[in-house]
Amino acid sequence: ADPGVHGILYHYRSKGWNPPEVGYEIHEPDGRIIGQLELAWPFERFGIAIAEEDIRIARGQGWQVLSMREAADHAAAVRSASAR
Repeated sequence: ADPGVHGILYHYRSKGWNPPEVGYEIHEPDGRIIGQLELAWPFERFGIAIAEEDIRIARGQGWQVLSMREAADHAAAVRSASAR
């Protein structure tokens, strides 16, 4: 995974989540690749994407998706609250 996601990976691992699939491709029903999630938990239909277009596409396919910024901010907020 991109070094920029290591903190996010650590956050979800510390919450007991299984490791994500890295570079998960989003497909049309005919098999065409239409987008990519940097990190994905397919069973939960949850992922983290870099590109706004990938976020839009994944959400349109029923995924809950965070941008890298949203995921990093969420992880930081949880760490901050836990430190109190």
